[in-house]
Amino acid sequence: MIADLHFGDRRTCRNRPFHDPQDMERVISRCWNETVQPEDTVFFLGDIGKQSEYGEIGHLNGAKHLIAGNTDDLCAIAAVGLFDSISIARWLPGYLLTHIPVHPSQLKGKTINVHGHLHSANVGDARYRCVSVEQTGYAPVPLAHMRAGLM
Repeated sequence: MIADLHFGDRRTCRNRPFHDPQDMERVISRCWNETVQPEDTVFFLGDIGKQSEYGEIGHLNGAKHLIAGNTDDLCAIAAVGLFDSISIARWLPGYLLTHIPVHPSQLKGKTINVHGHLHSANVGDARYRCVSVEQTGYAPVPLAHMRAGLM
């Protein structure tokens, strides 16, 4: 699980500990590929970055499934063909994967909303897990860490 790469986005880069967008992409790509094996599955919870940088996603390990973010151009992303699936949300047993956190009324039982969008902020409710790169050490985190709250 990971969200909010914002590759090529100079504005987002200013709020992160990087010199420029290229430095940010190098670090995130290195952290990703040190964490993810080629046979792993990664759910990317949106906001890839600038269209000119979509090709960089192809250099990241794993089978990638996109949960669309608010800045993602879905037509352009689908045309590049880098994701095994593209959706707005995804249910997994016990988890709802979205880019933007859902309203609490949508979380029934012990469902955890794994999301991005908030970058360094949190919802303040134990049913939410933000996987924006600022909160994951710039690398994807395993789904098992979501239930345990290990991030």
